[in-house]
Amino acid sequence: MEAKGALTEAKKQGDQKNGLSKLTYHWPNGVVPYTIDAAFTSTERAAIASGIDHIHENSCVRFVERNGEADYLDIIPGDGGCYAIIPYRPGGGRHEVGLEQSGCVTLKITVHELLHALGIKHEQCRPDRDDYVIVNWSNIRGGGASQYLRDAWADDSEASLPAKCSTTGADGEDMQSCYSGWRVDTCGEGYDFTSVMHYSLTSFAIDYSQNTVTPKDSSITEAGNTQLSAGDIKKLQCMYNCDGTTYNGCGGHVYGDSGTLDALDDDKCQWMIRVDDGYAIEISVITFDVDCSNKLEMYEGSDASGGEIGKYCNDNTPGLITSQTSSVYINWNNPGSNKFKATWKKVAIVCCSSVRMESSGGAGDMYSDFMVTWTQDGEINDRPIYKADGGSKWMAVKTVSEGYYPSWIVSLAQFGDPGSGSGLMFGGSRAPKCPTAVSSWEFFSQTSGAVEADATLKVVCDGGCSADPPAAPADSASDWDGSSKGVGTVVTYSCTSGDKKYAQCGADGNWSPSTVPECGDPGATSSPGTTTKKPGKKPGKKPGKKPGKKPGKKPGKKPSKGKPGKKPGKKPGKKPAKKPGKKPGKKPGKKPGKKPGKKPGKKPGKKPGKKPGKGKKPYKG
Repeated sequence: MEAKGALTEAKKQGDQKNGLSKLTYHWPNGVVPYTIDAAFTSTERAAIASGIDHIHENSCVRFVERNGEADYLDIIPGDGGCYAIIPYRPGGGRHEVGLEQSGCVTLKITVHELLHALGIKHEQCRPDRDDYVIVNWSNIRGGGASQYLRDAWADDSEASLPAKCSTTGADGEDMQSCYSGWRVDTCGEGYDFTSVMHYSLTSFAIDYSQNTVTPKDSSITEAGNTQLSAGDIKKLQCMYNCDGTTYNGCGGHVYGDSGTLDALDDDKCQWMIRVDDGYAIEISVITFDVDCSNKLEMYEGSDASGGEIGKYCNDNTPGLITSQTSSVYINWNNPGSNKFKATWKKVAIVCCSSVRMESSGGAGDMYSDFMVTWTQDGEINDRPIYKADGGSKWMAVKTVSEGYYPSWIVSLAQFGDPGSGSGLMFGGSRAPKCPTAVSSWEFFSQTSGAVEADATLKVVCDGGCSADPPAAPADSASDWDGSSKGVGTVVTYSCTSGDKKYAQCGADGNWSPSTVPECGDPGATSSPGTTTKKPGKKPGKKPGKKPGKKPGKKPGKKPSKGKPGKKPGKKPGKKPAKKPGKKPGKKPGKKPGKKPGKKPGKKPGKKPGKKPGKGKKPYKG
């Protein structure tokens, strides 16, 4: 079964990039919708149920029978051995666990493969494993070396890592000097020979009289387990933020309509909050006391590589915060007496009716006539179109072939209509609902003939609320300065009881809420929200919330290539760029395929690969 599983992995596996420490790779809310193939016998189904129950009894993770959810785990038999495809990715759809009926349907193997599906790697692949074991590569048979590749820690610098391993499937492959490509976090747990995720000492042996893994401590003569070890339980509970069988509120991949962030008694929490595509996240801070030796950090997206929303401490306290995208990463690393508590909710994204381009860099110098006010005029690709100078300039999301990511384009009417890829400035992110949410921009240099980055180039809302903010309710004081009414302005109302309420100037030019609730009334903006609850212990109980729409296009399909842009009838005053699209796994900044300026080029979007880079990762158990 080991060899079969490894072969199945080799057939299904793409390049490994990034690891399981990322919150986006954890099942949201710790809930895993699943199906079990009808081919399993009643005895086999009982064995699988026992494995699920074992996880339920030792964590807050809950497997629930699928009820139409887009992302789910499909447990199948077949003849592929024992394996699991990892990691989970939002919008990934079907995630597969294979349990061949002639040897894989046991409590031990079921738990092992389900832990893989939850994001837990093999123990013998830990970054520190060489401190505890010697891997005898010459005794590992063909296809087995991939099960012993060493992982990297989540915070290892890229420069410190060796090359990524590339196995051929031959007997005796030595993979000692490379790493798997995965990044992991063991939650501070030490190396565990008793883990259910540790292979036996002779797994994949060519000669079973010799070990494939030899413990450096000679008193250890066996490895592995038939059930979760104490270390497995601690690691699983840590990864999914459990206090025993209950979610503790401190961190995790959270998905839904609303919830609570509670770090009143916790030193370290990381949240990745996700709502349906096309919506934003509004965070209302209830309690905040953070000395400035550490800060509360918030970013757009799934991790700290996204656009920074803010870094907060008592010198810069947050109040009401609204994201510009459908996911937010929050990092809380504040030991001591620091405290933070907030509620969040899903809100519709409303783009500003008028925006303004700004740049103090190269784009501003070269295209100063573009640094003006743009007004909404129509819609394309479910995004607004903005125009300036009587419609001679436009800003819109380009239309792309299936399988490509779109992006925002700033162009001239003479180069094509909105939706064209021909342009002078290009948004560097995956076409958020509004151009104000684009985290980076590039522009076509008329001087160098190349596309260049401009870190100062951005799009901001123009205008604001004409009316003053709502009056302060009784027993409260407003912090409004008497003049600020721009879009995004937040006014905080501090009640004498210590409660806080907020009003914000929206993109539609109106204050929300129009009337601030009285102190003591939870109201819309200070509601504690609904903490996502776990289903009960029994497998099959439906989760409280269904997952939202599957984001983006299903990766994997090869897109058709776009035709080159048409040559303008008149010689334009400014030449548009022809910037080829970027596909995952390739380095950005590829030189344009043709000399810019001759034809208005199309900048195809990035091809999605189920997260940056590649597709699902199968993993043999």
